[in-house]
Amino acid sequence: MEPNKVKQQHEIRLYCTLLIALGLIILLSRLMQNLFFSISGAELTKRIRAKAIQCMLKQEVGWFDRQENHSGVLCERLSTDALAIQNVYFEIVLSKKTKEILEQASVLAAETLQNIRTVVQLTKEDFFVQKYSRLSKTYSYIKAITHAVAMSNFYFTLAATYVTVFVLVKHEQIKTENIMMVVAFILFTIQPFQIIFAS
Repeated sequence: MEPNKVKQQHEIRLYCTLLIALGLIILLSRLMQNLFFSISGAELTKRIRAKAIQCMLKQEVGWFDRQENHSGVLCERLSTDALAIQNVYFEIVLSKKTKEILEQASVLAAETLQNIRTVVQLTKEDFFVQKYSRLSKTYSYIKAITHAVAMSNFYFTLAATYVTVFVLVKHEQIKTENIMMVVAFILFTIQPFQIIFAS
């Protein structure tokens, strides 16, 4: 073998080993990140629920007689409010719009249930179910579109990178040995944004 080819093979093995090592480091760090975020989120939720129960138990008996403080409502609050606080960071992007939609849906459901006799007498059950479904679907669509864009952004960037590199190589504006470095840099740079916006 020629000395130049031996040197190239040595460099290829070195870079491949470095990329594999980098991939393993990223894999382990992501696993640890997800593990610790899950543990801290669960602990936060547990503490919030414990504090909420303590506050509820300190209330006077008349407080529980109010319509908004029935046992079902309180249980629902314990299950959803703590999780909502845990997910606050990841919902900042959509918070204002989704909050309005969820508030409208909650108000509609509460008013319908409070006036259920009137609703039944007017046979408007289907109307309110459809209205509630529309509000819920709007929230689901916004969430789905945001998630889809965040998850597909990585692949669109990958495709654009390959096309750009192909054009640059064709016009001899980039050296072949720099291609891997450029592609790796772009892909590793975009991954944190994908994680942030996909959550």
